[in-house]
Amino acid sequence: MAEFETILFEVQERVARITLNRPEQLNALSFAMRGELAAAFDRCAADPDVRAVLLAGPGRAFCAGIDLADGSFEEGPIESLEARTRGDFRAKLTGLGKPSVAAVQGFCLGGGCELALCCDLRMPPRTRSSASRRSTWARRRRAAPPSGCRASLALAVPWSGCSPASACRPPRPSA
Repeated sequence: MAEFETILFEVQERVARITLNRPEQLNALSFAMRGELAAAFDRCAADPDVRAVLLAGPGRAFCAGIDLADGSFEEGPIESLEARTRGDFRAKLTGLGKPSVAAVQGFCLGGGCELALCCDLRMPPRTRSSASRRSTWARRRRAAPPSGCRASLALAVPWSGCSPASACRPPRPSA
């Protein structure tokens, strides 16, 4: 009998590999998956043999965000049963105290983007074409990340004083 139903958990060579395992639902975060992620992060924090955590999502999406069919999204974050009973899985990942890496391939939307931003590092897919196509789609439609993601994104990407378009050019001399 499997230990978890919606994620895969294994430890090899002191690295805990946590794989979101709902590819047919684009790895959407159901209530059960969020509980299992919290339990897996607690287990990683308690195990001294685990030195790092790798978070991955197979299929066409790393994580498509919250599972709308689940119905657990209707409560606000403050009133959330999840936050009152188990604590938030994202806070457990952020406070893990061990390096965490999100291996992001395919779609990474909403709560999935927040999950990736909670990791210390985010790795893009090996092939650039699928990532560029999807990010171009988001730019054309002026897609904005959810509010919690904006705060995480500001912390994850330090201010550099230049836009990505000007990053390759030398700075202009001030007049």
